[in-house]
Amino acid sequence: MHKAAWQLIGGISTRQKTWNAIRATCGNEFTVTELETALDHSPNDRVARNSIADYIGALIRAGIVEKGQPGSRFTAQHYKLARDEGHDAPRLRRDGGRVTQGDVKDRIWRTLRFHTHQPLSVREIAAFASGPGVTINEKTARAYLRELARAGYLQLDDEYRVTLRPYPHGSPPGPRAPIICRARCVFDPNTCTVVWADTVTEDDANEK
Repeated sequence: MHKAAWQLIGGISTRQKTWNAIRATCGNEFTVTELETALDHSPNDRVARNSIADYIGALIRAGIVEKGQPGSRFTAQHYKLARDEGHDAPRLRRDGGRVTQGDVKDRIWRTLRFHTHQPLSVREIAAFASGPGVTINEKTARAYLRELARAGYLQLDDEYRVTLRPYPHGSPPGPRAPIICRARCVFDPNTCTVVWADTVTEDDANEK
């Protein structure tokens, strides 16, 4: 599940940091305490420890991490990466099931990156981004593309043909799809920055 913008401004999520640390073990066994050390968390930070442990539990139930040397009264339970799924932390529920929210946007973003500087219509983007078991309609594609255009990722002509452009400062768009947050802003997980936010007036801030 995507976090709110204010939770993302500080940098990479705990799950992504945990996943990075697990991958850095290169298949060797590790403990929760060792991950805490790698993430530079205090041993007394129960919130961080619980977050790490919960994510490891989800990874185990998904078959991505497996238990290694068993723990005892004096030793900690060891774990081991069983299946490396790449840079992005697997999006999982606590029961190990996959979180599908955001998959449509990921598919649209991959389509745009594959066709960099090649103008495409919304219909073409929706068709290219669709696949087995996933059908993306033009309305959904148009809504996401409109937000990306506001954030400066796209150029839209009068006929709503789309061209992806480098952002920001000429750098190529990263592999992870920008997130449209509930707070009316666009967050780029590649650079951990909010790249666009809607204007808020004093009237907007008044209590209803």
